[in-house]
Amino acid sequence: MLRYCMSEGLIKSVFPLHDDNDLKCLAHDWYKWNKTLTSQPLGDIRNYFGETIAMYFAFLGHYTVWLIPPAIVGLLYWCTSWRNVNRHAVFAVFNVLWTIVFMKTWNRRCASLAYSWGTLKNQNFEETRAAYYGEMGINKITERVEPVYPKKKRILKFYAVSVPVIGLCLGFATWVMFIYFWIESLTIKRHAANPTLLNKIVSYIPGIGYTCAILIMNAIYRRLAAYLNDWENHRLQSAYDNHLVVKLVLFDFVNNFLSLFYIAFYLRDMATLRTTLATFVIVQQVIGQIQESLIPYLLSTRRTKRIIKEGKLENCEKYSDVTTQAKIETTMDYYEGTLDDYLELFIQYGYVFLFSSVFPMAAFWALLNNITEIRSDAFKMCRIFQRPFSKSTDSIGAWQAAFEMLGIIAVMTNCALIAMSPSGLKILADWGPIKYVLLFITAEHLVLSIQVLLLYLIPNIPNRVECEMLKTEYKSKQALCREFMQRNSKRTSSALLQKAVSQFSNVINSDNNQTLNITIKKEN
Repeated sequence: MLRYCMSEGLIKSVFPLHDDNDLKCLAHDWYKWNKTLTSQPLGDIRNYFGETIAMYFAFLGHYTVWLIPPAIVGLLYWCTSWRNVNRHAVFAVFNVLWTIVFMKTWNRRCASLAYSWGTLKNQNFEETRAAYYGEMGINKITERVEPVYPKKKRILKFYAVSVPVIGLCLGFATWVMFIYFWIESLTIKRHAANPTLLNKIVSYIPGIGYTCAILIMNAIYRRLAAYLNDWENHRLQSAYDNHLVVKLVLFDFVNNFLSLFYIAFYLRDMATLRTTLATFVIVQQVIGQIQESLIPYLLSTRRTKRIIKEGKLENCEKYSDVTTQAKIETTMDYYEGTLDDYLELFIQYGYVFLFSSVFPMAAFWALLNNITEIRSDAFKMCRIFQRPFSKSTDSIGAWQAAFEMLGIIAVMTNCALIAMSPSGLKILADWGPIKYVLLFITAEHLVLSIQVLLLYLIPNIPNRVECEMLKTEYKSKQALCREFMQRNSKRTSSALLQKAVSQFSNVINSDNNQTLNITIKKEN
């Protein structure tokens, strides 16, 4: 009822208040800079914010730690002068195998956390979304009255409206990309004709501007995707989230990576690809830190000071401390969820590993960004956002498949980049085009086979967790058996007692009858 009133606009906002004592303890162990290189207090995060937010920070921390090996290797490659096909091949294969091992270790880490939190394979009944609408009917499971919406209409909306709109957005993003290349070509020609420092600086402006345009288009499309998702009218929150993730991943993949694919496989300009990728990585990380940390903090501080200055809290002596705290926290930003945070990591993951063979330093810059990202996100959760309601989860959901998809695409792109590199083209002259293509197709399939082999050999759930789960299941069955035996023994004892009483009463009745007959005979 509460969510329905909020969806209809009858209630503006509902949120739990922060607990100052718990929040101070959590902040001290979480985002203080003296705790930068220490592990996060995931148990405390889970107790305060819930499993969903704790799982995001667990994934962010796990991803950041696993960025250390490729960052170190990238630094070594940057410092050395080794230049041949083996250099790119070794680094590309290392990163591709890293993506598989990383995701498998995360699966095991996720299973361990979910088991310790009591959410592993915990299939709870999912209620209907508050914003779900339709004609009133009877739910076959709960037998309660709730809205019913035809599935055919939802499918028709998706394929007849949402898919074409998404296609138009992808076409617009492609058009913007070609405008960027056209402007960049003009600046490059100008610099070639007059190689001055000013023209050199101007030649970097199109890349920076296009990076900003990508961020703006991402923000606009997210609003459009959310509107389309609401209009499709999904019944369950899980279905709503999965459809939204698919829409966002599809557009952001094209919007962020299409230009890189165009440079790599159409223009075949590895120097331009390296420069463009470096510009995307660094500029987006700088803008992201300013947009997500500095600006929200300044706005929140300004709002709080304005409220106190306007005297809205001048009569706070008449209210309890809770009322005063509620008035202040209403000025804080509402936390939309982990969707944008996962999407940011998804884009960064693609920048680091899709074209890792041409820009080995991408992992290093991502590592630096994520070290500050953990603390800045923690600071926002504690000081900038209203406290969200806790939500249970046992995984990162559809994002697991999204990251695994990038790992598979990374195999194809890196093998193709190695094949088209100058050192690789030297092999082409010796082997011929047919043998050359067959060679790299074989190498690509070999790496994919190694991926599949690792997926098969490394279980998703650790043996310790699996043993604990089996032990718990065994104890549950034993408890059910004992309860069943106790109930049966009680029923058997009761039945035997009733039978004994019945037999005893029958004996007494027969003795009375015999005594009565003897007395009658004596009287006669």
